[in-house]
Amino acid sequence: MRKKIESKTRESAYTIMLLLLSIFTAIGQTGLEGKVVEVSFRADVIQYSTVAVYSGEEFISGTETDMNGKFYICNLEPGFYSIRISSIGFVSMEIMDVIVHQGRITKMDFAMSIGLLSCSPTIIPYEIPLIDVFNTSSGKTFTSRDIRRMVR
Repeated sequence: MRKKIESKTRESAYTIMLLLLSIFTAIGQTGLEGKVVEVSFRADVIQYSTVAVYSGEEFISGTETDMNGKFYICNLEPGFYSIRISSIGFVSMEIMDVIVHQGRITKMDFAMSIGLLSCSPTIIPYEIPLIDVFNTSSGKTFTSRDIRRMVR
């Protein structure tokens, strides 16, 4: 009887440890992912482009796009970053003030123009997307006027 209880206790402890590990792994998914394509066709992916993440002038992380033009940069701290994209035969780009949220993957796709490499990249301000594809909940914003109407 005692061995049976110890066995069940051990199984429960392993289950709890696995559950906690999976929760911490899911929470730690903070990063950036996307695709780099050619601007005029949008179907032509740009392979092996360099995608670099900067905080101010400090290099934080970087990667290359794969054969499908896709990239993934993980383990970023939440905050504001500049993303620099370059590839041979294309005009370099820099997206300023990209927001990376805690526990979420920021999705960004880039369309590059064919052209010569230049010393200064094309600088584009970051625009917050109207629809957040990673937010699966809905909500409503209440103004002070709405709250006053509720009280009456």
